[in-house]
Amino acid sequence: MTFNSRVAHELNKWADTQGCGAAFRKAVFCAYLVDGKNIGKVPVLMELVSSIGLSCQEADRILETHAFKDAVDSDWARSLQVDPEYIPSLMLNGQLLVNPQEYSLYEKLMRDNNIKRRGDGA
Repeated sequence: MTFNSRVAHELNKWADTQGCGAAFRKAVFCAYLVDGKNIGKVPVLMELVSSIGLSCQEADRILETHAFKDAVDSDWARSLQVDPEYIPSLMLNGQLLVNPQEYSLYEKLMRDNNIKRRGDGA
């Protein structure tokens, strides 16, 4: 199933400003890919916001005001410029990895960009 994830993107931008972006993204991915939840529904997202210790009241305000609309629009516009042929694709520092089917391709992209694995003294 696919869902309109626009509101999740806006909350993700906000979570980044709160130092919780990685935790929010992990919660969204698990909700969608593991639990099959509709990440386009505000109540689902509020559960996730709460689960990582952020304020649901503040999250509601972010969604009501569309405070991060321009930031999400900018990200989406950039992705249209890249126009990857396949999903998933990953761009890091201008390097595009399209439809990687082997884990070694992810590892190479990370090495090329000096990103260490968690637990490797990073």
